[in-house]
Amino acid sequence: MKESVNSKYIIRDNRIFLDICEEGCGSNCAYCYVQDKNKPQVLLSQKQILLICNMVKDKVDTNTIISLCPNTEPFKSIESTQLILFIIRFFLPLGCYIQISTKEKIPEMFLKEISYIHESRIFINVSMPYIIGAERIEPKAAPVNDRLENFKMIQSYPGVHCCLYIKPFQVKDDEEQKLYIQYIKEYNISVVCVGPQFNVKIELPCTSLHDRVIAKKLMEEQSERINDFIFTLREYTSARVYTSSICCIYSEIHKKCKMELYQYNEIMCKDCNLRRK
Repeated sequence: MKESVNSKYIIRDNRIFLDICEEGCGSNCAYCYVQDKNKPQVLLSQKQILLICNMVKDKVDTNTIISLCPNTEPFKSIESTQLILFIIRFFLPLGCYIQISTKEKIPEMFLKEISYIHESRIFINVSMPYIIGAERIEPKAAPVNDRLENFKMIQSYPGVHCCLYIKPFQVKDDEEQKLYIQYIKEYNISVVCVGPQFNVKIELPCTSLHDRVIAKKLMEEQSERINDFIFTLREYTSARVYTSSICCIYSEIHKKCKMELYQYNEIMCKDCNLRRK
């Protein structure tokens, strides 16, 4: 693995994590592992972003996933959104895939800008690990209703995949489970990712699920409560449910995944388009 904290990128096999901020996220989520989660964003300049893109472009091929902003919120401002667009314009001609996670309402100007892309290579995770109490646990993120509106809006823009991202997963009571089921049906949400809570103290925990050993260990420790919730979603909705965003991307595009994180486990891989018979 090659890491460069100063350059704001981390490479893990066929995945590149790329940030746009010097510091700050601004959402102040109680469970977050990011440093300075409550500070306003201090963005890198476009010149700095271009330098980073040029530094990693030789590592990019048609299997690469560019994961944007693991340490910050990509749609917090017009300026941050413009930097995301700049990165997309740089990397898409190289044939890779773009993954973006957000707790904000996606600007429609962003979706219009990328609507020319017809290869379906952009994946947006709308993060909603809480419904009840979200305004307290994620005090400076967009309200849940605003995040849900993303699913309606994206349906008008082909070429963009949208996933309901329930991570870190915490045990849901019956009332909250019913709300997830209600929203999945109401907003025609077709893909859901239910992910574990990180318990390994490393600099960028989101990279840990790109390691088979750590991924399996995390899932084994938390599998009972996660699987119960997944079974509930599968029983009452028609959504495809995954336990890793990597699984989600490769399954949705019917492309062989180098990682095969869960080795076609009957429970975790039930909705995977690539699973072995």
